[in-house]
Amino acid sequence: MAAEVIGRDDEKTELDRLLASASAELVVVYGRRRIGKTFLIRQHLKSQLVFELAGLHNESLARQLENFAIQLKAHSGKSIEIPTSMASGV
Repeated sequence: MAAEVIGRDDEKTELDRLLASASAELVVVYGRRRIGKTFLIRQHLKSQLVFELAGLHNESLARQLENFAIQLKAHSGKSIEIPTSMASGV
């Protein structure tokens, strides 16, 4: 039997609202360890998820960006230059 998210109605409503937005949205989900943050996202948005990445605990920005490039290559098969900053150029 597949697990499902019980409760969290406010959080699911907010995720749905952001998903329906015509604008680009950044969602940050934070909280104590082991309370179901990742499970909520994976279960509620499973048909919309294309790429998922979790940050590395206690690592530098340079290491986080390197990890991003490595994980994106593993997912897409395409290499990218390792970013040197989080600036989007927008």
